[in-house]
Formats: sequence, structure tokens, C-alpha cells
Amino acid sequence: RALGDAGVEVLVSPFECGAGSIVPAIGQSLDLACLAASPSACATATGYVGSTCGTAGASETASGAIPNRQTTTVPVSAALLATGKVDWRLIVDASNLQPGVSYKTCLDVDGPTGPAGFADAGCAVYVAGVASVEPTSAKKDRTTTLKVNCSPAGGCRVGAYVALCNKNVAGIVGEESLRSTISELRRNGDSWQVTVSTAGLTIGEYFQFCVDLDGRGSGMTWTATGIPFFVTGGVTASPAFAQRASGAVLKIRCGGGSSAGGCVGGRSKVFLASECKAQRFAASSTAGYVPSLSLSQPWSIAGSERTLTATLVEEPGAPVGSYLATIDLRPLRAGLPARLCIDYEGLGVNTGDSGVGIYMAGVTALNLAAVRRTSAQVLQLTCTEGCVTFVSTAYLAEDCPSVMPNVGAGAPPYTTGVSTKVGQMLGNTPTFLLTLDTRLLALGRNYRLCTDLDGSIGPLSVGDSGLSVHVSALEAQNASGQVYVKNTNGQEVKVLCAQGCGFATRIMVVASSAATCERAGGEPNAALQPDGVAATGGAVGGFGATKWKVELDLSTLSVGQYRLCADLDGVGNSFSFGDT
Repeated sequence: RALGDAGVEVLVSPFECGAGSIVPAIGQSLDLACLAASPSACATATGYVGSTCGTAGASETASGAIPNRQTTTVPVSAALLATGKVDWRLIVDASNLQPGVSYKTCLDVDGPTGPAGFADAGCAVYVAGVASVEPTSAKKDRTTTLKVNCSPAGGCRVGAYVALCNKNVAGIVGEESLRSTISELRRNGDSWQVTVSTAGLTIGEYFQFCVDLDGRGSGMTWTATGIPFFVTGGVTASPAFAQRASGAVLKIRCGGGSSAGGCVGGRSKVFLASECKAQRFAASSTAGYVPSLSLSQPWSIAGSERTLTATLVEEPGAPVGSYLATIDLRPLRAGLPARLCIDYEGLGVNTGDSGVGIYMAGVTALNLAAVRRTSAQVLQLTCTEGCVTFVSTAYLAEDCPSVMPNVGAGAPPYTTGVSTKVGQMLGNTPTFLLTLDTRLLALGRNYRLCTDLDGSIGPLSVGDSGLSVHVSALEAQNASGQVYVKNTNGQEVKVLCAQGCGFATRIMVVASSAATCERAGGEPNAALQPDGVAATGGAVGGFGATKWKVELDLSTLSVGQYRLCADLDGVGNSFSFGDT
């Protein structure tokens, strides 16, 4: 018999796409690949995301958005990369789509003027009810409670099942794709939480979250969200703050005990970046893309703000799992809460967030090592870059906000313990003045200088500058504030202390060049004593109203300037030595 028409139409599309996940918001992006010999064959295409697609061969024009069913039709977007390769994406406004539902990718390859019409490109798109999680990584064999950010349009339910699953699945998936135990989504005030286990998962690998909204209901339908989650071997790094400079050395600890936590000296690699590129699978950022961009206009897509990669080297003489990384920090801006990104295998395939944040400090020096409790304590700050008068802010606190894992614009800053109110930096580079009310700070304690270089108007968060001051209970008895002694035995130093001092208070002399007042051993030190006959009148316990003295043996010191340090409770644990 002769061949006949089977009645089936076949669309030969110049595009290839992969399944993906988006959130119900504007600017959602799906990656495409143009398989045609010439980019011009793809340049006229339009598309949308919808529950159904038009029939191929129908002469269709651009369609509008239909709530819960489809997005507005838009042109396919193109960008010319720095490498000369053309990158294609469909960028849609998905704000009217229903969270927790899978849709189709509908493409009209020849645009509104051609005969082809819209057809299903074969790519399932999940509109996520779960928009993001914090943090985006966790240590292997740990149970971690995560903050879950849900779409404002819904998509999260109390009791919904959540589990980690394979990263390379999309749309509706079976239980065979699950890689962790199943947990239930729960409310925590105005937010959502879930507890996940990384037991048995591979260090240095990505997984994604899968959700079954029905939970304990009769129908168990798992949907891949595309939200990535990285498994680490446990990483710590010091210092937690750094200044922009070349050749900065980070001490990195992987694992714990006798374990190297997945790190391999000479192979594993790290870098610092504004984010560790933990993006949704099969979907990525729309930054740098312009719809209907002419391919005759070459341009480049700006990547994440990041340093070059550094290879871990074993730290000589240190325990197993101790490494050093030398990094040029100059590509990072001052004030950035940078993330430490790690690639355990060193192949550039799986690079994820180590869970460590390092703050790029802009303020490099303080004129005072100690402050008084007063309503207007003035500090002079040295800031060579990143600080702006009337914009940059700072305050003193027992602890500055930790550099939290970035999700979207980043986790909101928080502080623990006592702190001052925020003050504005006033001045011009490199000298700024900061006025703070320190009356609520505790005597005899050290406080960190926390800075936010773009203040309340910018995206940068608060971070630890690496600088601290001591709230001193002591003052020199003479008006100049200077104490003059000789390098011999029996030298008296007379001070004023209206509150906090006692017989347990210890006084120590350290070199002016010393970074801190922490005792290294061998420094002259002695106990504080009441000064004079009137010293026993008036103070609680009979130890003097304000005047105190200490007798020191300074015979071992060279002529020069030194720092007087005090520990209010001496051998006690409530206070430590600090600059007076």
C-alpha cells in the first residue's frame, strides 16, 4: 500500500529546554537552547507558561495572562556572552500562576507572523509554593531546622511532607527519587519551618527539596521544587572579618576530630562571593537579560561578585582537617557579607555554600581602645573606602550579626545581648566621627564595633568590623589622663573608679603595640587597693568612694609608653582584661 497521512502533526522546533522551577513572581526565567544552524531561526520566537498550549498550525497571536492558567506571551530573550556564545531564555511574569502546580512551556517558534502557532516544548515547569529556604546548606549526618519562605500566593500547608530528593528530577516525581527521611512542614509564628536530615548523603553534592502538599492525605504526590540544598562536611574559617587586600590568608577547618570532612589538600578549592550560585535547577537569574535584544549588540552577563579560586593547602603542624587558603580579596567591596564557597572535588562541578560567612570590613581603625559610659561618646573611625557621610552607620554590641546564608536579598541582621543605638558616621574619607550613647553598656566588658556601610538605604547587612572597645570603669586621677612612672619597683598608679572596682580587681601593664589586653604571661600586674584615709568612707563595702591605687614592679620594662589594663573581678569569670 501507498503511504498515507496518519493525521498526526509533528513540530520540528529549533529549541531545546529542560524542566525547571519558578516562583509566582515577575521576572521568572527558563533556560533554552537554540539548536538551529543560525541564531536567526530562533530570534522571532515567542512563548508563555500555561496549563495547555495552542494547537500547532493554528495562526495564533500574542495572548494575555489568565489567572491560574497561563502567563502573558513574551518574546524569547537572547544575550551574547563574553565567550561569543548566544544564551536564550524565556522570561515570564508568573505572578498569576498557582503555587504548587506544574505547567507547560509553550513556544511559537516563528512568532506571531508565522504559521506555526504555539506548541508544547516538552518541559514541565513547577510553580513553587516553597520559594526558598535558609540556610541553603548543612553538614552531613546532621538534623537541621530550616526557615522556609513560602509564596505570598500560597502553596505551603501545615503537615505537608518535605524531603530532599535527587537534583536532576523535575515535575511530578516518585518516592524512589527521595534521598532523606520525610518531615512535615509546620508554622512558626508568621513563618514556616521544616527539619531535615542529611544522614547518609554525600559531602559536596547538591540535592533539591521535594514537596507533597497532601501530606498524610490519601494521595502521595511528590513535586520537585528545584530549590537546591548543598551538603557539607562541616567548615569553619577564621578570621570572621577581613579587609580588602591581596594575599589574605584564611584558616579553614574541615570536619572535626580525626576527620578531614571531605576536604583534600591540593585539590579542594574555595573562593569568597556575594553568593555561592545556589540557584534553582534548570532556572537562573534574569540579571543582565533584555527581551528582544538584537544580536548585533554584543554584551556580557555580569557574574556574582567574587574572588578568584584558591586551592586548600594543609596547615603545617596543625590537626587533621586544617588548611590554609590565600585569596585576593580586592574584587569584593567593603561592607559585603561574603560567603565562603567550597568545591570539595576541585572540578568546578559542585560548588556550594560552606555555611561560613566572612564580613568585608571597611572601617580599619579606631582612635580609642576604651570608652566611658556617657550620653555622647565620640569615636573617630578610619575608613578608606565604602563609608559615606550621613549614610553609613555603626553601633557597639556584645556580638554583631553573624554573616548568615544569603537567600534572595539575604537574611535580616540580628544582634544578641546589650548594644547601643545605631549612630551615623559623619566626615570624609578616611576620617569619620561616630557619636554613641554608651550609658547602657556594662562596665568592664568588651564590645564589638558593628558597621553597615550603606545604612538603611542599601542591601548590605550589618557586620563585625573586627574592632572592639572596652567600657572602662577606671580613669587617671590627674586631669591630663596620663600616668607617669619610672622603670623601677614600687611604682604607684592612682586611678578613679566610682563603680565596679574592688580588692579582686587586677591591673596589668602591656606594651602599647599589643593587639589586646589578654595576658600572655610576665606582664607586671597587681591587685587594686583603696587610696588614702578617705578611701574607706562612702562606698558600698567601705572600699573608697572613688579613689584607688595599684603598686607595680616596673623594673623589667624599658622606657616608653604602655597600656594600663584592668580586670574588674580578677580571677573571676564575669570580666576579662580590657584597655582602660
